[in-house]
Amino acid sequence: MANQHHFKLTSFLKTNLLVALFSMIGLSATIISSKAATAIPKKSVSIVTTASSSSSSSKINSSSSSNSSSSAVSQSSASTQTVNKDNLKNALKQADNVAAHLSDYAKISQNLLRTAISNGQILAKKSDASQADIDQQTDVIKATMAGMVKENYNPNRYAAVVNHPDNTQWLDTDGAPIQAHGGGFVQVTGSDGTPTYYWVGEDKSHNHAFFNGINLYTSKDLKNWTYVNTILKPNANDPAMFDVIMERPKILYNQKNKQFVVWAHWERQGSYSSSQVAVATSQQADGPYKFLGHWRPGADSNSKYRNWGVKILNPNSSTDTQPTGVYDNGTKMTDYKTETADTAHWGTPSRDFTLFEEGNKAYIISTESGTMMRIYELNSDFTDVDKQAMKSYELFANARREAPALVKAGKYYILATSQQSGWSPNQGRYSYTTDLSDPNGWKVNRTTSSSGNEVDTPHWSARG
Repeated sequence: MANQHHFKLTSFLKTNLLVALFSMIGLSATIISSKAATAIPKKSVSIVTTASSSSSSSKINSSSSSNSSSSAVSQSSASTQTVNKDNLKNALKQADNVAAHLSDYAKISQNLLRTAISNGQILAKKSDASQADIDQQTDVIKATMAGMVKENYNPNRYAAVVNHPDNTQWLDTDGAPIQAHGGGFVQVTGSDGTPTYYWVGEDKSHNHAFFNGINLYTSKDLKNWTYVNTILKPNANDPAMFDVIMERPKILYNQKNKQFVVWAHWERQGSYSSSQVAVATSQQADGPYKFLGHWRPGADSNSKYRNWGVKILNPNSSTDTQPTGVYDNGTKMTDYKTETADTAHWGTPSRDFTLFEEGNKAYIISTESGTMMRIYELNSDFTDVDKQAMKSYELFANARREAPALVKAGKYYILATSQQSGWSPNQGRYSYTTDLSDPNGWKVNRTTSSSGNEVDTPHWSARG
């Protein structure tokens, strides 16, 4: 099965279920063949479809930020304001009452509440917690309680994957809404030919942009999905995992190391200036995952160039709002814009991205800036880019493209993207090549502009 072309997903599924699934939510998938559904895959190929458009510069809907240190998050030492924790403590009391009957609820509701309570307790004890973090976590606890769903188990809830015109929520087998936004799939096929599908995606049950977890679901038929675990969770004791944005997670399987590798777009909350990736690995699809850190693709392995982010140091202040580069251990950078301009050492910015696997090679294609994209080959572990392998290059300069997805059909690699217009819809774009290593090999679809001329990258206009 692993030797079949990427474009022939339906031959695995016998129907267009996965195609319909992708078209509805914009995800990526890795198809893996193995001797047993729980055994190690032998080979893997990737299938990716384009995600909906969302401009990096206009997606942030939460403005609170954090101050990191090795053991504390969101310090506000420069603030003279008094931090009020009364609302947080009251929310924790209410959550404890709900937790006393936790077994009545769907598994995802149980895990989300446990995490919300844990982070609330950490912040309640911190003498240096900011008011922004206190208020934010209070809201998370309240939102989590409000979204709690009583277990209503049904392993065969759906007979088909359908598009719900009435905006009906897609439920998991416990009866809770599926929380796996912007995600990716892995298919593992057993010796009997029966496939098992794994789906990783963002948890957005709190209705905010900031990180609330990456969830894993599993299915045998792509219609009925069982929540397994939140494989990466916010942690108020870890500055890399709290007051951050982690979105569009993707998953690969590395045959050499017998490991699953999850990538995500990583930012400090309130800004898209960090423009980094985060990577985690596990021997099993459902975890536990080891978080390897966050950095810009192409960054040197020296710690100087990794595990830093851009944020407002004093979120309680109305005047001290200068974005500053800060390492996870709390050390400030002198001038992050000047320092990171040396892309040979610091790497290149990365926002919306996708991963593409072919045999023992894999690639990342991401939005480098508001005007262009970039492609790198990954290392043999799939845990970082390899600057000594294929030479990285820019794609589609000044075209304002994002949300990439790559498939292979025959000899062609076909890249589909959206354009940038925030959350407003726009015309999708596609390009193709026969050689991913050739920066001049890409062909683009041509469109007639308003002036009557054929152009490769037409102007767009946002609708809102």
